[in-house]
Amino acid sequence: MLDHMVRSRREPRFVGRDTELAALHADGQQAAAGRGAATLITGDAGVGKSRLVREYQAGTSSVRAAAGHCPALGSDGLPFAPFVTVLRQLVRKTQPADTPGAGITHLRELARLLPELGEPPQRRDEQRTILFGEVLVLLECAARPQGLVVVLEDLHWADSSTRELLVFLLHNMTDLPLHLLVTCRSDELHRTHPMRRLLGELERLPVVRRVDVDPLSRDEVAEQAADLRGGSPLEPEQLDLVCARSGGNPLFVESFLEHGNAAGTEIPAAPRELLLGPLRSLDDTARQVVRAAAVGGHWIGHDLLAAVSGLSEDQLEAALDAAIGVNVLRIHGEGYAFRHALLAEAVRSTLLPGERMRLHRRYADTLENGATGLPPRQVATELAHHRYAAHDLPGALGAAWTAAQAAGEALAYPERSRMLERVLELWDQVPDAAQRTGTTHVEAVLLAARAAIRAGDPGRGADLADTGIAELTAGMTRHIDPATARADAVCLARLLHARGEANKDRAYDRALADLRQALRTLPQNHPDRTRFLGTLAADLMMRRDTVEALTVGEKALDQARAAQDERSEAEVLAVLGRMHGVDQENPDQGLEMLARARELSSRHGCPITELQTIQHTGIVLRLSGRSSDALRVYREGVRRARELRLPEEQTLGVVAALTELGELDAAEQEAEAAAATMRVPRHIETLEAQRAIIAIQRGSLERARRHLSVGGHLLPDESVRLSYVLPRSVIAVLLDLAEGRFEAARATVHELLDSPLWRQDVVHCWDLLDAGGELCYTARRDGSGEGPEWEALRQRLWSLVTKLPEPRIPELVNSKRGAQAYLCPDPATARDRFDVLAVRLERSERPVSQARMLTHAAEQACALGDQAGAHQRLDEAAALGAATGAHQVTHEARKLRERMTGAPSRVSPAVAGLTRREMEVLRLVAAGWSNPQIAAELSIAVKTVSVHVSNLLGKLGVPNRGAAAARARELGLDGSAPDASSSEDRQVTL
Repeated sequence: MLDHMVRSRREPRFVGRDTELAALHADGQQAAAGRGAATLITGDAGVGKSRLVREYQAGTSSVRAAAGHCPALGSDGLPFAPFVTVLRQLVRKTQPADTPGAGITHLRELARLLPELGEPPQRRDEQRTILFGEVLVLLECAARPQGLVVVLEDLHWADSSTRELLVFLLHNMTDLPLHLLVTCRSDELHRTHPMRRLLGELERLPVVRRVDVDPLSRDEVAEQAADLRGGSPLEPEQLDLVCARSGGNPLFVESFLEHGNAAGTEIPAAPRELLLGPLRSLDDTARQVVRAAAVGGHWIGHDLLAAVSGLSEDQLEAALDAAIGVNVLRIHGEGYAFRHALLAEAVRSTLLPGERMRLHRRYADTLENGATGLPPRQVATELAHHRYAAHDLPGALGAAWTAAQAAGEALAYPERSRMLERVLELWDQVPDAAQRTGTTHVEAVLLAARAAIRAGDPGRGADLADTGIAELTAGMTRHIDPATARADAVCLARLLHARGEANKDRAYDRALADLRQALRTLPQNHPDRTRFLGTLAADLMMRRDTVEALTVGEKALDQARAAQDERSEAEVLAVLGRMHGVDQENPDQGLEMLARARELSSRHGCPITELQTIQHTGIVLRLSGRSSDALRVYREGVRRARELRLPEEQTLGVVAALTELGELDAAEQEAEAAAATMRVPRHIETLEAQRAIIAIQRGSLERARRHLSVGGHLLPDESVRLSYVLPRSVIAVLLDLAEGRFEAARATVHELLDSPLWRQDVVHCWDLLDAGGELCYTARRDGSGEGPEWEALRQRLWSLVTKLPEPRIPELVNSKRGAQAYLCPDPATARDRFDVLAVRLERSERPVSQARMLTHAAEQACALGDQAGAHQRLDEAAALGAATGAHQVTHEARKLRERMTGAPSRVSPAVAGLTRREMEVLRLVAAGWSNPQIAAELSIAVKTVSVHVSNLLGKLGVPNRGAAAARARELGLDGSAPDASSSEDRQVTL
């Protein structure tokens, strides 16, 4: 029937948009060169975003293309809707019609989105990441060799899963000949809209460019109007009227001119009335078809519309012919689309409540009868939407339940969570809800809690688990038969475990009690026990409750092996390997267990566990003094994460290893790139703590304070996780020490030592004692560490250092040796200890720490009158500081040399780590010039000058411009500067 339809009138001439179109072509050229590009096209509804995309595609017709739309179904949107359309197009274009999926049979997870490819594998939570990876693989196959353009329209209506898959692709398409174009209405992005925050994050990605499509100018409106009028221009007063009423929106301009003479006709003021104007020329039957189509969405298939309308074929054809003729509908594929989504919205707004509900009911009945030819999962989602909109509560509940099952099969956790929440919302209003779903209310609550956790909302998951636990425990007091009692016990254990998982993800201390209670409640020999034990062991490990964590972990390992469950065995070994390698200080055994875990996880396709073993392996290697090996392992992890298309959390290890190896420039670059993409709070906290360490070593103390503050705000107040609290606290001590805030640092050390928790963490307890020793040493050197309070702290630290068991891991041995050297009152012994430690650190490739120990050894040598030995050590420390960019060490070495000689040291700018441009800026700062004056003199931007000033302050280890000017004189950079009065810009004061 579609072949007989009258085609819509010609599309108006494309007006303006030269800059925007050029940006799209530039991105297309980047993609064609194998460097993926994404263009976010934003603007008000009707401003011409889709037309811009069509014009771009017309100029790239030789490139393969696919497009998908996000349906306007609100929260009921089909999971991955635009991607399903795109992938189906690509599969059909690349595979023979009689062998769907041929050539891509190894991409088994794609069957979750494209059922025609066969049955998907058994569902597991982590397979969502594999699914995302397979989508990327299919896009890569389609993109090579000639390139691929993928268009995603109307992202403001996107479901959560679509947004998450989009973010994943944008992070992993950098080396593909893929151009991704995404349109989004900016006027739809209210304050709480999820796209509002996401757009800001996406704009920071290197592959992304945002193109804002603005209204047309007056001249462009005139050009568009003349084209629409067959070449006849508008009179000036008519043009003014159209411009004023349309606001330069091309869709509104077109709608205005459909009314005829703009000056002689009363033009509706409201855009809705403008858009509805063409409907007035249609007869009742055609308007009835248009209203039915509007309830179906922006696009509707022909068969579905025919069934819903109830018209004969001839009546429907005549009605559609008329609607297409007045440019209300257009033929699009095997169905029809409104000229613009705004028009569909305007038509829906004219429907009376009764008519709207009747149409939704017709859609639901038609979908339920299977007369549409749509894929089952799409039917399930649309049926849930229409039953709910029709206020058919029993039907809506059953449809939502089915849609939740379909979303789960597609690994669309946010949509599954939303549908299960609707089931719970309707449950009490549907008397036979249990019969319709085949489950109990509390079981439905459990499923909803798990779905919320998988969807990334652990807070909501915990709340739902609370509801289920309260309901179940209230009903368990009644007399019930043994089978029911066992079933209730299993359900209660699962609810407790779900709440424990949710609170574990949020680093809440209360998680431990739930995880333990879940195991006590779960019947013996239940298959869930291995998984429950593994979760408990992991939580105990994070708390550094090593004894119980090992006991629980070993039990889980025994059960996994008894059941020949190698997946669970790999998960448990990943936890036990880290505990044996770190907490038990047995690196060899830990590395052996982690290697086995990695082998099993790789064999059975468990990517999350595989990457976890890599992360833990790196930790054990670093603590063993093998940071170079750890860096290699972490980089393998990054490569593996990219292969698996998973978030690259391994970058955290890369940053840490590079920092230890003194490669601070590379560490900063990795950290900055990771900061733009990381979302998990505990990962961000770890990254910000590492960035604070780098900033301290750089001498950028204000920046270090900011990083530490950001990380601290990400953790809940009740969290006592030692893996988060202790490292941040130790860094806070080191920062206070660097800033000369000795009393604040002393108070923090006492507070930590008063807590019983710190002893549980074998790694950070030695870090704390080392930092406390350095605090006492530095405060005494600077004349602030005297008095009974300081002596008490020294005695307390020395007692702990001597009484705690001797560490066996090299890095922990170094921490103990450092604490002993700092607390030693005899200069000769302290000097020797610092020297020995410097040698150990050199062997471990820790140049920044080595330079610090050399500086301290020089201080002790000076105290013993060995000036030559002190200078020799300072020369070596300064060279290491300059080579690594550790300006704090360089600054300390310079200050010590000044104290030794009694005069400012003449350190070369190269040793200070300044670049040529930074030396030029410093010379002008010393002359008293402002940033605008310096920018004018050097022909650079004021912002660039600000960056140079910040960098040189950090490198020189000085707090402000005045101190920088003083250092410039020491460096011999205080020579004559150009005349500051030679430019008007130089009149600006500081």
